[in-house]
Amino acid sequence: MKSKSRYFRRYIQTGVSVLFVCMWQLTIAQEIELNTGWKCKRASEVKMSGEEVSKGSVFISDWMNATVPGTVLTTLLNNKQIPDPFYGMNNKMIPDIYDVGRSYYTYWFVADFQANVKKGEQEWLHFNGVNYSYDLFLNGHKLNDKPLAGMYLRRTFNITEHLSLDGNNRIAMIVYPPDPVGNPNGGQGGDGTIAHCVTNQYVAGWDVPFLSDNAALHLQLLYLHALLPPHNL
Repeated sequence: MKSKSRYFRRYIQTGVSVLFVCMWQLTIAQEIELNTGWKCKRASEVKMSGEEVSKGSVFISDWMNATVPGTVLTTLLNNKQIPDPFYGMNNKMIPDIYDVGRSYYTYWFVADFQANVKKGEQEWLHFNGVNYSYDLFLNGHKLNDKPLAGMYLRRTFNITEHLSLDGNNRIAMIVYPPDPVGNPNGGQGGDGTIAHCVTNQYVAGWDVPFLSDNAALHLQLLYLHALLPPHNL
C-alpha cells in the first residue's frame, strides 16, 4: 500500500522526539535561531562521558545530522535509518521501544555555537519542555546534579560562568525515554504502565496504530538568552 495515510499525521510530531530550537538573544529585542549544525548519536554507541562529549575538541563530524526542529524519528528517517512511516504498514518495521528497550531510543544531541559574554550580562539557557528526562553538559561542565525528569519539563540554567572566553561553545545533552516505557499490546493506552512516569499515555486515538517509540522522548524549544542587568535595561 503506497498511499498516504492520515493515521500517521502525528507520528513525527508525537513520537520519540527531539523537537527543539536554540536561540541566542544578543539584545533585548533580537533573537537568532540556532537550528543548523546539530549532531546526534545513540548513547550506547558513545564511549565517552558527557563532560568529554561537550568539549569542542571531541570529533563528532561522523555523527548523524540532526533535524532541528524535529524528532528523533525525523532524524532517523532523514538519515535513511527507518522506513517512511507515512506509507503502508511501515510503522510495523520500526522497532518498538518495549521490545528493544530504552537504550535503543536514548540519544546524545550536540551542537557548537558562538557566544561571548559581554560585561554586565547574564547568559541563560531555557528549556521549554523535555520528555522524559535528561542530563545537560556545556563546555566540559555538567549543569545538573541528577537527571531532570518530568513530562515536558521546563527548566532554566544560568550558564554565564561556563561559556568559553574565545566564544566557541558546545552544548551536549543525553535524553532518556520514560521508565517504564509501557507495552502497546494492541489496546488503547497499551497496558497503562507508561502512565506511571506521568507522561504521554494516549499518544493516538483508539483508531490509530501505536507509534513504535511510544512517545518515548521529546525535547521541545531550547533557548539561549543574553540578558542585561536591570540598570542597563
